[in-house]
Amino acid sequence: MKWALHEARLKTGWLSAIALALTSACASTPGSGTLLSNASVSTAVVNDAILYAGSAQSILAIPLDGGAPQTLAPSAGGASLAASAADVFWIEANPNLGSTGSTVRAVPKTGGAVRIVAVDTIRGDNLHVQDDTLFWDSEDRAVHAAAAAGGQVRQLVSIPDAGCVLAGTDATQVYFFEYDVHTGEGFVDAIPPDGTGTAVRLAPGGQPLQEAFLPGALLWTDFHGNTRVVVRTDLVSGQTTDVGVWLPGINWMGVDTAGGYTSSSLCSDGEDGDAAGCASSLQDLSGRIIAASNSAAHGLALDATWVYWNVAGAGVYRVRR
Repeated sequence: MKWALHEARLKTGWLSAIALALTSACASTPGSGTLLSNASVSTAVVNDAILYAGSAQSILAIPLDGGAPQTLAPSAGGASLAASAADVFWIEANPNLGSTGSTVRAVPKTGGAVRIVAVDTIRGDNLHVQDDTLFWDSEDRAVHAAAAAGGQVRQLVSIPDAGCVLAGTDATQVYFFEYDVHTGEGFVDAIPPDGTGTAVRLAPGGQPLQEAFLPGALLWTDFHGNTRVVVRTDLVSGQTTDVGVWLPGINWMGVDTAGGYTSSSLCSDGEDGDAAGCASSLQDLSGRIIAASNSAAHGLALDATWVYWNVAGAGVYRVRR
């Protein structure tokens, strides 16, 4: 009962804040920011002044100067996306492997032939590219790797009795969360990119609903009793500190060395949603709302000047930081 009351107060205050932002914004674009593209996308990265994005039908290159989007490749829904200096990579469902399989594909940033990088019999997510290697996690509670040029899939680590979420990579380590699926308690672990040796526990962790990687640190969502917070784990010292608030309905988090942002979407009945009628907000880690929408919306990416998010039924917007 105490938890339900706490949740109700938290959601009421959050929805009131969004309502205020919507009221004070212009009617044509109700606090959503500046429209960049009418395309509806689910995931994106910013690279070389282009927003590379995945929609339900295609992989797009959306110029940040407002030019027309370019279709780079057809796609059966890019669940996760990453970009290197030359290519865009994404994970999509593989119908030949049933409902659980996935394929990692690639296309040159300038457009061209699509190639298959790897085929995994288990559904994958959280795609990362480091140097010439791709990394992702999968529903079989493992972290996998494959050469960006294509080749055999390697399993770096498997934790069959626990949850496993890939959090980030650098030149020397692959970082992931290992957690108990029942209690949510766990650890932040690391393993060399070539999979040699055993995983090393760096710090106490948990079951993150959202996570973001910075050189030397992880930011992720956690519970402190009945309080939801964004925490920062130093990957050298192992120390974890609170850095911001975490709103109900969080669906994205992006950070860089200058700061961080989250997006949240919540229907009027208090449940998460992805359709019109769900109040949504984009805010910094202090909880300051920088954009709001009366439709479901979720963050996509950020750069030095803008935060990008997708508003259901409207398209991709950008909001000045």
